[in-house]
Amino acid sequence: MRPSATLKVLIADDSSSVRRVLSALVNRNPNWVVCGEAVDGEEAVRKVTELSPEVVLLDLSIPVMDGVRVTNILKEKHPNVRVILISEQDASIMCCLAETLGVLGIPKSRLAFDLIPTLTSLAFSVRVPRLDS
Repeated sequence: MRPSATLKVLIADDSSSVRRVLSALVNRNPNWVVCGEAVDGEEAVRKVTELSPEVVLLDLSIPVMDGVRVTNILKEKHPNVRVILISEQDASIMCCLAETLGVLGIPKSRLAFDLIPTLTSLAFSVRVPRLDS
């Protein structure tokens, strides 16, 4: 369990209003922190390398490099990072795409309901290095 550990989250979305909403949702938990933001896919990949987040909230239709490509790069270069794809796509399409990519997916219309439980689940499943190792 991670009762006092911090869950670092990177938000990658080109919409400043969506980034604000996501930040507000993440910041509801005192043990979670938004470690950075990205406005396009290339920046998202670069910031994951720089900031080492445990979770990336990634817009499927992010500019420059779409969410599918970013997800594939992150899975190859940073296999321990958990990706949650977010999109305005229909929920069934979103779930199928996320499942195909091996990540989680949440339609933007469901973020207010589904993001906190999803992050809570991830927070307890992320492996934390032992201090004595």
